[in-house]
Amino acid sequence: MSDRAIPTHETTPFTDWLREYADEDKIAGDLLGDMDDDTAVRGRDLSADELYDHVAAHNPHPEALAVIRRAARAGGYPFNRRE
Repeated sequence: MSDRAIPTHETTPFTDWLREYADEDKIAGDLLGDMDDDTAVRGRDLSADELYDHVAAHNPHPEALAVIRRAARAGGYPFNRRE
């Protein structure tokens, strides 16, 4: 990881953190591209659980689901879905 400060989940929405995390994770960047194309989630502040549920329901690609788990863990965000 870089030396940038990790935001706390109390002050930064998970989707904003995911954009920062994508600087270091190509799959996260790909997921963000998909999110920007998806009118159901574009521009929304989603929790890790909400984003995971949406991706699992619409495009359950294992790598996309895994990057949500990794990003949540890296940023200290609550994540309550079964792995």
